[in-house]
Amino acid sequence: MRILLGDFNAHNELWLGSNKTDAAGRAVEAFALTHGLTQLVTSPTFSPALLNLLLTTHPVPYSTDVLSPLGNSYHGVVEVRFRSEPAVAAETRTGRKTWHYGHADWEGLRDFFYSFPWKDVCFTDADASAVCSSITEIIHVGVEEYIPHTVKVPRPGSNGWFNKSCDAARQQKIKAHRNFLQNPTVENRQADVESRNKYKEAVRNAKNQHDITVRPRVMSQRNGSRSFWTLARQIEKNFSHSSLPLLTCQDGTIAEVLAKIFAANSTMDVPPNAQVPSIQRVPYTMREVTFRHKTVRRVLLSLDINKASGPDLIPAIVLKRCAAELAPVLSRLFQISYESGTFPENWKFAHGSKTDPYNYRPIALLSVLSKVMERCINRELLDYLERHSLISDRQYGFRHQRTTGDLNPFDQLWHATLLSKLPSYGLPEKLCRWVADFISGHKISVVIDGFFIP
Repeated sequence: MRILLGDFNAHNELWLGSNKTDAAGRAVEAFALTHGLTQLVTSPTFSPALLNLLLTTHPVPYSTDVLSPLGNSYHGVVEVRFRSEPAVAAETRTGRKTWHYGHADWEGLRDFFYSFPWKDVCFTDADASAVCSSITEIIHVGVEEYIPHTVKVPRPGSNGWFNKSCDAARQQKIKAHRNFLQNPTVENRQADVESRNKYKEAVRNAKNQHDITVRPRVMSQRNGSRSFWTLARQIEKNFSHSSLPLLTCQDGTIAEVLAKIFAANSTMDVPPNAQVPSIQRVPYTMREVTFRHKTVRRVLLSLDINKASGPDLIPAIVLKRCAAELAPVLSRLFQISYESGTFPENWKFAHGSKTDPYNYRPIALLSVLSKVMERCINRELLDYLERHSLISDRQYGFRHQRTTGDLNPFDQLWHATLLSKLPSYGLPEKLCRWVADFISGHKISVVIDGFFIP
């Protein structure tokens, strides 16, 4: 984020609303345009001129007001209010790693995972969360060592469409306007108007050309893929400073308000005297879930490498390309989680990616590792339920060739009701305990323009 403020002593008719345009005014305008800066002070600070300016690449958090001068000064006091984000947010914007998977040493990474002493390092503790943290850390070590990457620090306010033609047209506009001010003839006035129109046309053409160049690249990407969203963000940055419009927030920052709304919408208010339903137990019993190497490997190989990684930052492509080496490790982790009836705390954290914040709904990015374990359990659970015809024909969610879009799904579920039904359907005790821990204690963070609120 860039901020420049002070007494610029610059006059510019078109940009600052002054009664004249001088060299300083032209220079400041050119500087602001080139660096993507927005001028936020709107009232005269030295009547009738606007000399004290506030320039920034991110205008959304700021608001300004011009107050009466202090003491013997003739300049008004510029009051600036800034809606700050937590310090942790600034850390998330220092840079973003781009992994170059096409140049990765996959054989070296596979050898590293195959020969690493997982048992001695990661499985010395019976706690599923501790084991999960250790495995995640080792996977990160391997990724850092065998997959090259670059760290890209974004240049706030930069835009890709402002080319040399735009700059040349802007210079001609400034020159024509200066000539008109020095010699206000009809001809110079016409030249001034024409140069401004040509500048607007140059900007419009540059934006259109940029759109034409980028659009085929976007259309060639699979919808929802990582490369699709990368290009979409590049396009968005050319025309706006934030991925969200200015929301009406009375109780904190945008991210804080959205986090509160999402949390409230995920919680069901249950009457104090509510009774869980009692249903008749079925004459079947599901066997305990076993996480076999081949099953876990099959799930890893089926991962979509274009999906975003979760909060643990483990890419799906690494799990897929190293499925044979990681399947035994993950199988053991999943079995510990299942046997202990605990869902690792690392996996209970999710990232949730127009003036009313109540119009928004969350989409959570979860750990890929957690989704692998869930798929393994879901395979055996669905096989048991469908083999004994225990699923209602009205159940559409998470079933093959069906979608909740065919019906109106509920947003919330009373967990006590779900947990009371599981034993009645013959699910084993360990699975019931694991599901109970799976649905408890989840956390969500809202991510907006790189800032996040836990």
